[in-house]
Formats: sequence, C-alpha cells, structure tokens
Amino acid sequence: MDPGEIFGAIATFVVGAIVILSLLGVSIGSGIMDIATSILIFAFVVAVIVGLLSEGF
Repeated sequence: MDPGEIFGAIATFVVGAIVILSLLGVSIGSGIMDIATSILIFAFVVAVIVGLLSEGF
C-alpha cells in the first residue's frame, strides 16, 4: 500500500466512525449499554474496512 491508500483508509475510517457514533448518540442517548453497543458497531465497521482493504478494495 502506498501512503495515499493508507491516508485514504484512515480518513474513511475516522469519518465513518464519527458519523456512526454521532448518529448513535443522537438516536439512542447516553448510557453504559449504549456505549457498549457503539463500541460493538464501531468494531464491526473496523472489521469490514480491514476486510475490504485486505481484498484489495
């Protein structure tokens, strides 16, 4: 991977994470279970992104 691909992956990851967590925050509110749910979804998104990158996406 060249630096451009790495930067693009990081940027996509950060933007996606912020959007997902902010949407969860707006729709669900605060609380321990909500935080745990956010972390699980965040981890799932990370896994998907890593999978796409490893496939040569």
